Amino acid sequence: MSRTFETTTKVWLTPYSRLGPEDLSDIDSLDGLTLADQDMSSSGWALVGSAAVTVTVTTNTEKLVAAKVDALRQEAKSIRTEAEVKALRLEDQIQKLLAITYTPTEEAA
Repeated sequence: MSRTFETTTKVWLTPYSRLGPEDLSDIDSLDGLTLADQDMSSSGWALVGSAAVTVTVTTNTEKLVAAKVDALRQEAKSIRTEAEVKALRLEDQIQKLLAITYTPTEEAA
C-alpha cells in the first residue's frame, strides 16, 4: 500500500556536488543536485531552482519498521567500528608510552 501527493521543493547545488555553475545551462536530470525544502544557503549550498515533485510513500508499517530497524543497526555497527578504531589508537599510544625506558643519569644515581 502507498499514498501519493504532490508538493514543491527547492533544488540546491551543494559544495560537494561535481557540478559547477557552468554545468547548469544544459542540465536535464537531478544527478548532482539536491532537493531540500529548508534554506541551506548558510551551509554553503547554492539555490538553483525549484521542483514540482510527486511523492509516493509506502504505508506498509512492517516494511517501514524493518527499514528503520536496519538503518539503526547499520548506524550502531558504524559507531562500534569507529569506537574500536579510536580505542585501538589509544591503546597504541599507551603501549608506546609504557615502552619508554627511563635511564637515570650518573648525577641522579
